[in-house]
Amino acid sequence: MYSFKFSNDIDSIRRVLISSNNIPYNFLSDDDIKDFRVPILNNVSYIEVTYDKLLLGYFFLIDRGKYQECHMAFLPSAYGKVKQAGIECVKWVWKNTNARILLAPCISTNKLALRCIRAFGFLPWAKQHNAWTRNGISHDYVWLMLEYHNIDEV
Repeated sequence: MYSFKFSNDIDSIRRVLISSNNIPYNFLSDDDIKDFRVPILNNVSYIEVTYDKLLLGYFFLIDRGKYQECHMAFLPSAYGKVKQAGIECVKWVWKNTNARILLAPCISTNKLALRCIRAFGFLPWAKQHNAWTRNGISHDYVWLMLEYHNIDEV
């Protein structure tokens, strides 16, 4: 069974983000991995995702006022469970937060992540060309959006 809860376990979140199998760290920071620190900000919420008490990873919500920016990071233990975890987490977010619009940025070349985010119910909303540069290479973002719906009606 999937379960979700808000977490401030910064050590656990950091371990997930810098896991050797986890791509997000490479795009989060130019810091050397030993210097990387998890952002602790008032507008950021970390949601722990577990399956039968096994840590799968974290969803991150960044409050942007009219919408919540959504990110995710999973461990290898999540293999085969990410799609359902994402669907269930979105339902949890609707029930347990004031979020009514979720926007998820994704690097346009990360086809696996794009398929995954779409499987959660998000739809492409906008493309941001040259969103950022790392190591001299420009990257585009695809922004995907999901609006609140009453999950009791689904």
